[in-house]
Amino acid sequence: MLDGAHSLQRLLLLLRSTNVNASGGAAAAREFQVGRFSPTVNVDLNLSLRGQADLMFIAPTYTFATPVLGG
Repeated sequence: MLDGAHSLQRLLLLLRSTNVNASGGAAAAREFQVGRFSPTVNVDLNLSLRGQADLMFIAPTYTFATPVLGG
């Protein structure tokens, strides 16, 4: 039991882990003539992005035993 002669200390720890993924792709084809030849060029592009974040939030609190600033 708390009365006016004791103070109170607490510590809040919050852990958060998150992952993010994104990807995309594009393709293109082009035909052109060089002399008597008509080669076709195909280009494929695939991109991926992945991120991971581990966050920690720390919130210490303290309650004074006697009122401070009139509280």
